[in-house]
Amino acid sequence: MIDFTSDYKSKLNEVIDNLYENKSKMDRNQRMWLVQYYTDEYFRQVGERPDVSALNRLATLILDDEITNPDVYKMTHIEYPIMSQRQEARRNKTQVSIKWADEVGTDGKDYRQKSREMNRRKINIINEHLRDTDIHAQNMEKLRRYMEFTKVQPVITYNSRVI
Repeated sequence: MIDFTSDYKSKLNEVIDNLYENKSKMDRNQRMWLVQYYTDEYFRQVGERPDVSALNRLATLILDDEITNPDVYKMTHIEYPIMSQRQEARRNKTQVSIKWADEVGTDGKDYRQKSREMNRRKINIINEHLRDTDIHAQNMEKLRRYMEFTKVQPVITYNSRVI
């Protein structure tokens, strides 16, 4: 039994840290039981609920199996999937707006009506790409000259003795 009466917030954080260290030894039901036990015990001793950050950590502990599931296709394999922040960011990177589907054909050709603004955007994109390519070429040339300058040079010896 944990005593939450003195410095109760740090004690609860220690308990949660301990639960996270031992989470691989427990299944979900055990984790749920321990979370329920510690929150009830905390409420009984302190008289208030744990703060939001502690409850968030405890909820994440319960849902650890879903959050740490590395399956890329879990959105289609699981009925109610839960994504971690990294998985959500990876999913958002690959998603395309429905507007794009209306304007671009299956052949990859852009069927939008051409306008000056669209041409201006394309020209800017092309110029940025060319500028990046030029800068890369200049950097490669500087690197080549630097490597040539710093390579091992032959040692030339001179005889300075006077005859």
